[in-house]
Amino acid sequence: MLWGLVAVLVIGALVAAQLLRPLPAPKLQLSAPTSYTFTGAPVALPWPTKGQAAAEVIGLGPLGSSGPDHHPVPIASVTKVMTAYLVLQKHPLKRGESGPTITVDKAAAQEANDPDQSSAKVVEGQQLSEYEALELLMLPSANNIARLLARWDAAGSEQDFVKQMNQQAAAFGMADTTYADPAGYNFTGTKSTAKDQLKLGEQVMANEVFREIVSEKSTIIANNVIKNTNELIDPKTGVIGVKTGSSNPSLSCLMWAATKEVGGTQQLLLGVTLGQPTTATDDIIKAAQTVSSKIITAGQSAVTGKTLVKQGEQVGSVSDGLGGQVPLVAAKDLVVPGFTGIATTVAYQPSGSLGHTAAAGTQVGVLTAGSGPGQVQVPVVLQRDLAPPSIMSRLTRLG
Repeated sequence: MLWGLVAVLVIGALVAAQLLRPLPAPKLQLSAPTSYTFTGAPVALPWPTKGQAAAEVIGLGPLGSSGPDHHPVPIASVTKVMTAYLVLQKHPLKRGESGPTITVDKAAAQEANDPDQSSAKVVEGQQLSEYEALELLMLPSANNIARLLARWDAAGSEQDFVKQMNQQAAAFGMADTTYADPAGYNFTGTKSTAKDQLKLGEQVMANEVFREIVSEKSTIIANNVIKNTNELIDPKTGVIGVKTGSSNPSLSCLMWAATKEVGGTQQLLLGVTLGQPTTATDDIIKAAQTVSSKIITAGQSAVTGKTLVKQGEQVGSVSDGLGGQVPLVAAKDLVVPGFTGIATTVAYQPSGSLGHTAAAGTQVGVLTAGSGPGQVQVPVVLQRDLAPPSIMSRLTRLG
């Protein structure tokens, strides 16, 4: 009888020890695909036979280019993209803000009447907000406002501002770019390439105020209707900017931006077209727009989506460490964007530490594909309730 009592006490102690042992931390195991490469015929865009052009999808990769590499050419008013970038970097605006007031000086007022260059009709002493000045810079391509902004930013010195333009270009790796003025009117000094300007476009299109301004078809300033020289802008086609440029030395130029919806995300296509000659139907402002429109349409068609995981499909599991498992599923379709030759990686980021108890539908992490503004993110959730291991599994655990 004594030995029986001892056995009961020993067994009781073992049971208590097993039940009181700390539970192992839940472990996640993933089965979702980690990459995908788009296959098919190579992307063939309708590149111009003259001048130069380049295009890309932000976060995905280049769509291609045409024309000579490392051959700087005059870019006319495309120059103003760098001017706008620097102004917004040093005097940042949030959406809905108008910014500080800028007073039109004598030089800007006098240049408003110069028939040989594009300008905004302003008078000395007129008050403009920073936002309005940027609209006048980008939409009608006002040279006098470009110089006014340079003087306003650099304490009256246009040359100091130009120095900053070149410093910023160097920082962006624009090795074939030289700025000699803030407007692009210095045709012999201000030169660049399509690929260099594409690097600038990537940076400036990250600014939501800049994107808002360049996507305007028109605006009203001082009771005057100001129209955008970029006639391609249209929500229906997805074209949202960016800047025209034209002169006899530069011919017709355009930095453009357009979107393509893929799996609920907006993919941003960006391109630069330089040195386009006039035609029987297109003047010096419109020639680059016609060429670019064809590139945009073909580029949008080339960008597609691949569904790697469907909503509700298992992408992994959570193990309680004692033999129990709960499936992990995608909360929505994982559609990755891309085009032929592009390899997309899929990564998993946990949402935080996971306890031993959680309800079905609890988010435990995120599957992320791609990078940049068109990055795709899909929540990963528990398919059913996560509960602590059963008493039997805890009693029989060996490890």
